[in-house]
Amino acid sequence: NLSPGSGMPGPSVLSSKLTTSPDLFGVNEAVVKHVLEGHDRGVNWVAFHPTLALIVSAADDRNVKLWRMNDAKAWEVDTCRGHFNNVSCCLFHPREELILSNSEDKTVRVWDMTKRTCMATFRRENERFWVMTAHPSLNLFAAGHDSGMVVFKLERERPAHAVAGNSLFYVKDKQIRHCEMGTSK
Repeated sequence: NLSPGSGMPGPSVLSSKLTTSPDLFGVNEAVVKHVLEGHDRGVNWVAFHPTLALIVSAADDRNVKLWRMNDAKAWEVDTCRGHFNNVSCCLFHPREELILSNSEDKTVRVWDMTKRTCMATFRRENERFWVMTAHPSLNLFAAGHDSGMVVFKLERERPAHAVAGNSLFYVKDKQIRHCEMGTSK
């Protein structure tokens, strides 16, 4: 039962394989929970949020979409627009309310997840980006491009600080703080 001239199994053979042959996990068939439609062109990547019931998707329509889901349904929440070519990959920042995406437009973009706005754009002039990942515990990200990859971090790991005499000035929780060294003030 082959498709004419292709050397490939025809639809009846493929469909029977999909529903009657146990897969690697011993399950006879996959159960579709949700069908999400909203991109105008092909979807290249999807990622689940590590702790929330959210999904992010990247597509050839140049958009990054945010989706919410529960046990009964899934729906589109919003769209992040700003890439100028196909969006290849996207992910949620593991500890911050951020979405990262990369694209064939030679950029990596960082999106505010709550406002759905682009906070930063990093460009590599001669390289299209294809894939991206986050380190599970360190503040490191890697993005693969045409000729290799870049590994980067998004924020400082040590707070900004300055010392003047016996005073230490530092930034914590987006505020400048002061501590007199040698005292508990």
